[in-house]
Parts: sequence; C-alpha cells; structure tokens
Amino acid sequence: MEGIVGAQTRVWNVFLAPIAFCVFIVAMMAELEKAPFDIPSAKTEIVGGWLTEFSGRALAFLKLTKEVSYVFGCALAVSLFLGGPLGPIWVGVPVSILYFIYFTIKILGVGFVIFVLKTSLTRIKIGQATQLFWKILTPLSLCQILLILILIQGGLIVAT
Repeated sequence: MEGIVGAQTRVWNVFLAPIAFCVFIVAMMAELEKAPFDIPSAKTEIVGGWLTEFSGRALAFLKLTKEVSYVFGCALAVSLFLGGPLGPIWVGVPVSILYFIYFTIKILGVGFVIFVLKTSLTRIKIGQATQLFWKILTPLSLCQILLILILIQGGLIVAT
C-alpha cells in the first residue's frame, strides 16, 4: 500500500484509471451489501434479512462490523485511487496532522459518494446484478487494463 500511495505523488490513480475507480466503488457496494446490492438483507422481502435470528449484543456487533467494513472500504479506495493521505504541505503545520486531515476528508468524500449512490438507486435482482458484473463491469475492467498498458507503452505512465 505504501508503494501505491507513494506512486501517486504527482497524479492520483483516479485520473489514470477512472474506470477502475468506478468498478471498485460498485464492487465495494456489492461486497458490503449496500443498496442497490442489499439482496441478502432486503427488509421488504424478509422481515430483517439474515439478521432476523440475532438480537442484543450479537446484532450490535454484526451491524458494527458492517459499518467498520464500510469505513475500511472507503479507506482502501482512498489509498488505491486518491493518493492516500497525500496533499499540499503548509509551512508551520505538522505533516502528520495534515496527512490525518487529508485522509479523513477523502474518506468522508468517498463515503458521501457511496451514500448518494445507495440512496438514489433502486434495489436490483440477483440476475440483474450478475448481468451488471459479467456483461458490463468485467469488460470495462479489461478495457481499463488495456488502456493502462497502452499508456505504459506510450511512455505516459512509468511502471514501477
């Protein structure tokens, strides 16, 4: 992770690989079972989803685990695509404080993007999710890999 973040000192990966960023966000939403991919915990079809059997402390820990995974997923997106904690340095301000502030703002930004997406999209069926991932996102990912290879061959990106 340190190498990936360090390679983004000039240009963030989101500008070099915007398709990969979008695919990552959609895949992360599906992995975290956020709407529109909340099929396993669809409260409209099942009373409480798979969490129906749990209560009390166990339910609290399961919900806390999902929310912590949400924050870690946002932090991973920030590290892979948005330069991690890197940002402009101000004279007189400790670098560690600036890095913490930048990283926190970026995590909140990615979290806000996911919040807006999950709020604005309707739930999809399992078949629609499968088609989305196999017919749209997988070819887009392969196109992004091809684009990066072309940029490397053209000398626009230096492969480390």
